[in-house]
Amino acid sequence: EPIPKRREDPRVTANIAIADSLKALDFDRPNREEPSNIPSYDNPDISARDDIFNFMREASWRSMARLVDHAGKPIDVSSMGFDNRDRLALLWLILRSEDSLGVRRIDDVFPPHFFTTNFWLMWCTMFSFQPWHSATEMRRYLLRFIHLFPTIADLSRVYHTRYNQYHSIVLPVQMWLQERAVRFETETRIIDMEFRSLSNRCQVKTLKVRREQVESEIALGRIIW
Repeated sequence: EPIPKRREDPRVTANIAIADSLKALDFDRPNREEPSNIPSYDNPDISARDDIFNFMREASWRSMARLVDHAGKPIDVSSMGFDNRDRLALLWLILRSEDSLGVRRIDDVFPPHFFTTNFWLMWCTMFSFQPWHSATEMRRYLLRFIHLFPTIADLSRVYHTRYNQYHSIVLPVQMWLQERAVRFETETRIIDMEFRSLSNRCQVKTLKVRREQVESEIALGRIIW
């Protein structure tokens, strides 16, 4: 299906669409939401979330060479390099449903010029995309990381943890849950859930799981949403 032609200036449309989708990243306001109760990996007086914000302020960074040429010299990536058809194709992809994309590849959606832009070179090297990969997967990543567009040239707004992500995020959450009697079971897959209706809410009554090809059920307490 061809990309529909529009009379509006695609640059204006693209800027409005991206601006409406951006989420403000303000590292100087770590407590703008409800405070986190999950302690950090090595300091119980600081939450895991606040530790990440603190580290971003302590060790902020800005990439000076996102792309280099064949001579090893940094390329100016202050412009993403889009033309009007590239902008239209981006918007067209973002606004499509996954079902409508079907088995389209990325190069089925974007014109050849798109794959010569600074944006594509930075994007495909960050997320290991190739032109023949799924357009649906490309759309998912665009929606997930669209807030990085303004700083994709230097990655100055990408969150970095003090340690690796396991010790800074996974382990603190795991320890916090285990202290509250949450039981972890490995090599177990949830294959179904049984619900109970409670007025305008639902309660998970039973988990149906499979362990080593053997199916069983786990009765739950009050898990409501």
